[in-house]
Amino acid sequence: MINSGIQTPYVVVTDDDHPCHLAWLIDSRENKKLKSFFNGAITPLADNEVLYELVFTLEKYRGLNIQVWRSLKFVEKSVAMGARWAIGYIRNTNEISLKNAKKNAFELYIIRTDKWRFFRLKMNLKSLSPNSPDSNDVK
Repeated sequence: MINSGIQTPYVVVTDDDHPCHLAWLIDSRENKKLKSFFNGAITPLADNEVLYELVFTLEKYRGLNIQVWRSLKFVEKSVAMGARWAIGYIRNTNEISLKNAKKNAFELYIIRTDKWRFFRLKMNLKSLSPNSPDSNDVK
């Protein structure tokens, strides 16, 4: 993704200047690059939306609340960018990220199901209401 030209990656470093966490904060100006890089698998962003993507913490630094701290910084930056909504795509098998998202007050609002047939992707987006039983899937 670094070579894609998609802006803006942020790196968290230790006091010794060692990188320990990486995440992208992306706004709608990057829609063309997002479409190209993800082959259309990510819905284009509206002007008041940002995307948190490819969030990664080196194993040695996990459990230190780096994601919580980074999320707070991203919220500040997102508001300054005029964003009202922040979106993150998390696989339903990634329990740690789902827990972190819930800890940071993110809510499950859409379930995306991908189906591939003859090398073509068909996405199905199921919108969840706040009272939907499926909206409690985040552990």
